[in-house]
Amino acid sequence: FARAQQNRKPQRNKLSRVPAVFVFLRSIGKIFLKNGLDFTFAVPFVVRKAWPLFPHGVMIQRIVEASELEEAALTGEPVLPTIFSLTSPFAEAGTVALTSGILGGFVSPPTLRDEEENSRKPLKAVPSTENLVWVSHRGPGGMNDIAVTVDTEKRQLS
Repeated sequence: FARAQQNRKPQRNKLSRVPAVFVFLRSIGKIFLKNGLDFTFAVPFVVRKAWPLFPHGVMIQRIVEASELEEAALTGEPVLPTIFSLTSPFAEAGTVALTSGILGGFVSPPTLRDEEENSRKPLKAVPSTENLVWVSHRGPGGMNDIAVTVDTEKRQLS
């Protein structure tokens, strides 16, 4: 049996990118890969809109409920973040945050400037008053991603 197992060692496949379609329902999301696999994951909010982030996944903006705005106004607390990214069907959606710069990346692993300067302070999330208006679509040969947000209260594009 041991010899048979050694002879049948699975060959490791190279990682490959597979096109996918994301479908967001009220409380779940589905990912349908072109190779026939599909994944289901929980979505703890209603999705307003989603944008592809080639080759990483998808960026999601959630709907802010009126009751959440009222509660934030009463308590004086800020509204929770509204922009998230999903890079794996096995991970939770992560908050999209702002950084003042990226250090390294060519010789050493890249790090965020904010993490180097103050390792105890978390990154600042994109303000919940900002709505995503447009996200560039980077193709296989592209180098940069650009996202445009608008803050209607301040009448400001970022």
